[in-house]
Amino acid sequence: MVGLPVEVTVVNQPLVTGDNASLFEPTAKQAAFLSAYAACGVQRHAAELAKIAYSSLFYWQRDCKGFKDAMAEAYELAVQRAEEEAWHRALEGDTEELFNAKGEKIGERLKKSDVLLIFMLKGAKPAKYRDNITVNVENQIAVIAQQTGASPEEVKKALTEAAQMVGK
Repeated sequence: MVGLPVEVTVVNQPLVTGDNASLFEPTAKQAAFLSAYAACGVQRHAAELAKIAYSSLFYWQRDCKGFKDAMAEAYELAVQRAEEEAWHRALEGDTEELFNAKGEKIGERLKKSDVLLIFMLKGAKPAKYRDNITVNVENQIAVIAQQTGASPEEVKKALTEAAQMVGK
Protein backbone atom coordinates (compact mmCIF):
# COMPACT_ATOMS: atom_id res chain seq x y z
CA MET A 1 0.00 0.00 0.00
CA VAL A 2 1.22 3.48 -0.83
CA GLY A 3 1.73 5.90 2.05
CA LEU A 4 0.08 9.27 2.36
CA PRO A 5 1.15 11.68 -0.39
CA VAL A 6 1.19 14.56 2.08
CA GLU A 7 1.24 14.84 5.81
CA VAL A 8 -2.08 16.11 7.14
CA THR A 9 -2.47 16.66 10.84
CA VAL A 10 -5.87 17.30 12.32
CA VAL A 11 -5.31 16.21 15.90
CA ASN A 12 -5.98 19.04 18.37
CA GLN A 13 -7.49 21.19 15.65
CA PRO A 14 -11.17 21.95 15.15
CA LEU A 15 -12.37 19.67 12.37
CA VAL A 16 -15.81 21.16 12.03
CA THR A 17 -16.32 24.84 11.45
CA GLY A 18 -19.29 27.11 12.02
CA ASP A 19 -22.10 26.18 14.40
CA ASN A 20 -20.86 22.59 14.81
CA ALA A 21 -17.26 23.47 15.75
CA SER A 22 -17.65 22.77 19.46
CA LEU A 23 -19.58 19.53 18.98
CA PHE A 24 -16.84 17.19 17.87
CA GLU A 25 -13.48 16.26 19.31
CA PRO A 26 -12.15 13.20 17.51
CA THR A 27 -10.63 10.19 19.18
CA ALA A 28 -7.09 9.32 18.08
CA LYS A 29 -8.43 6.70 15.64
CA GLN A 30 -11.00 9.12 14.22
CA ALA A 31 -8.34 11.82 13.82
CA ALA A 32 -6.04 9.35 12.05
CA PHE A 33 -8.83 8.42 9.66
CA LEU A 34 -9.78 12.05 9.00
CA SER A 35 -6.14 12.94 8.32
CA ALA A 36 -5.80 10.08 5.87
CA TYR A 37 -9.16 10.87 4.25
CA ALA A 38 -8.18 14.53 3.77
CA ALA A 39 -4.98 13.34 2.09
CA CYS A 40 -6.37 10.64 -0.21
CA GLY A 41 -10.12 11.26 -0.56
CA VAL A 42 -11.04 7.57 -0.58
CA GLN A 43 -12.80 6.23 2.52
CA ARG A 44 -11.69 2.60 2.28
CA HIS A 45 -8.08 3.56 1.56
CA ALA A 46 -8.08 6.11 4.39
CA ALA A 47 -9.40 3.46 6.79
CA GLU A 48 -6.56 1.12 5.79
CA LEU A 49 -3.98 3.89 6.23
CA ALA A 50 -5.41 4.73 9.65
CA LYS A 51 -5.44 1.03 10.57
CA ILE A 52 -9.14 0.96 11.42
CA ALA A 53 -11.96 -1.26 10.23
CA TYR A 54 -13.84 0.27 7.33
CA SER A 55 -17.11 -0.57 9.11
CA SER A 56 -16.12 1.77 11.96
CA LEU A 57 -16.96 4.70 9.70
CA PHE A 58 -20.61 3.72 9.58
CA TYR A 59 -20.85 3.43 13.35
CA TRP A 60 -19.04 6.73 13.88
CA GLN A 61 -21.29 8.51 11.39
CA ARG A 62 -24.33 7.15 13.17
CA ASP A 63 -23.17 7.48 16.79
CA CYS A 64 -20.65 10.35 16.98
CA LYS A 65 -22.18 13.77 16.72
CA GLY A 66 -20.12 15.88 14.34
CA PHE A 67 -18.19 13.02 12.72
CA LYS A 68 -20.23 13.18 9.52
CA ASP A 69 -19.50 16.91 9.23
CA ALA A 70 -15.81 16.28 9.91
CA MET A 71 -15.79 13.67 7.13
CA ALA A 72 -17.38 16.16 4.73
CA GLU A 73 -14.73 18.73 5.63
CA ALA A 74 -11.91 16.21 5.20
CA TYR A 75 -13.32 15.24 1.80
CA GLU A 76 -13.42 18.90 0.74
CA LEU A 77 -9.73 19.15 1.64
CA ALA A 78 -9.02 16.11 -0.54
CA VAL A 79 -10.98 17.61 -3.44
CA GLN A 80 -9.09 20.89 -3.08
CA ARG A 81 -5.79 19.00 -3.24
CA ALA A 82 -6.96 17.17 -6.36
CA GLU A 83 -8.00 20.45 -8.00
CA GLU A 84 -4.66 22.04 -7.16
CA GLU A 85 -2.83 19.05 -8.63
CA ALA A 86 -4.97 19.13 -11.77
CA TRP A 87 -4.29 22.84 -12.29
CA HIS A 88 -0.58 22.24 -11.72
CA ARG A 89 -0.42 19.41 -14.27
CA ALA A 90 -2.51 21.37 -16.79
CA LEU A 91 -0.80 24.75 -16.54
CA GLU A 92 2.66 24.31 -15.06
CA GLY A 93 3.39 20.70 -15.93
CA ASP A 94 6.02 18.34 -14.57
CA THR A 95 9.51 17.56 -15.78
CA GLU A 96 9.77 14.21 -17.50
CA GLU A 97 13.11 12.52 -18.14
CA LEU A 98 13.82 11.26 -21.67
CA PHE A 99 15.84 8.12 -22.35
CA ASN A 100 17.25 6.57 -25.52
CA ALA A 101 16.85 2.93 -26.54
CA LYS A 102 19.89 1.97 -24.41
CA GLY A 103 18.24 3.43 -21.31
CA GLU A 104 20.59 6.39 -21.13
CA LYS A 105 19.15 9.72 -20.08
CA ILE A 106 19.25 12.10 -23.03
CA GLY A 107 17.31 15.03 -21.67
CA GLU A 108 14.16 16.30 -20.09
CA ARG A 109 10.94 17.89 -21.22
CA LEU A 110 8.09 19.72 -19.59
CA LYS A 111 4.93 17.63 -19.77
CA LYS A 112 1.59 19.43 -19.44
CA SER A 113 -1.89 17.97 -19.77
CA ASP A 114 -4.12 19.51 -22.41
CA VAL A 115 -6.92 17.11 -21.49
CA LEU A 116 -6.87 18.23 -17.84
CA LEU A 117 -6.90 21.86 -18.99
CA ILE A 118 -9.96 21.20 -21.15
CA PHE A 119 -11.84 19.58 -18.27
CA MET A 120 -10.84 22.32 -15.82
CA LEU A 121 -12.10 24.99 -18.22
CA LYS A 122 -15.34 23.10 -18.87
CA GLY A 123 -15.90 22.87 -15.12
CA ALA A 124 -14.98 26.50 -14.44
CA LYS A 125 -16.95 28.04 -17.33
CA PRO A 126 -19.43 25.47 -18.63
CA ALA A 127 -21.47 28.01 -20.62
CA LYS A 128 -18.39 28.94 -22.62
CA TYR A 129 -16.56 25.60 -22.93
CA ARG A 130 -19.24 22.90 -22.83
CA ASP A 131 -19.84 20.65 -25.80
CA ASN A 132 -22.71 22.11 -27.82
CA ILE A 133 -24.92 19.92 -29.95
CA THR A 134 -27.33 21.24 -32.55
CA VAL A 135 -30.19 18.92 -33.40
CA ASN A 136 -32.56 19.44 -36.31
CA VAL A 137 -35.96 18.17 -35.23
CA GLU A 138 -38.18 19.62 -37.96
CA ASN A 139 -38.83 16.21 -39.57
CA GLN A 140 -39.58 14.66 -36.19
CA ILE A 141 -42.03 17.46 -35.36
CA ALA A 142 -44.02 16.64 -38.50
CA VAL A 143 -44.08 12.94 -37.57
CA ILE A 144 -45.17 13.67 -33.99
CA ALA A 145 -47.86 16.08 -35.23
CA GLN A 146 -49.19 13.47 -37.65
CA GLN A 147 -49.20 10.72 -34.99
CA THR A 148 -50.85 12.84 -32.29
CA GLY A 149 -53.20 14.91 -34.41
CA ALA A 150 -51.63 18.13 -33.06
CA SER A 151 -50.45 20.93 -35.28
CA PRO A 152 -46.68 21.32 -35.84
CA GLU A 153 -46.84 24.61 -33.90
CA GLU A 154 -48.44 22.87 -30.91
CA VAL A 155 -45.76 20.17 -30.98
CA LYS A 156 -42.98 22.82 -31.15
CA LYS A 157 -44.52 24.69 -28.22
CA ALA A 158 -44.81 21.51 -26.14
CA LEU A 159 -41.21 20.49 -26.94
CA THR A 160 -39.91 23.98 -26.12
CA GLU A 161 -41.72 23.94 -22.76
CA ALA A 162 -40.39 20.46 -22.00
CA ALA A 163 -36.83 21.52 -22.87
CA GLN A 164 -37.13 24.54 -20.59
CA MET A 165 -38.35 22.35 -17.74
CA VAL A 166 -35.43 19.95 -18.21
CA GLY A 167 -32.97 22.86 -18.26
CA LYS A 168 -34.13 24.16 -14.88
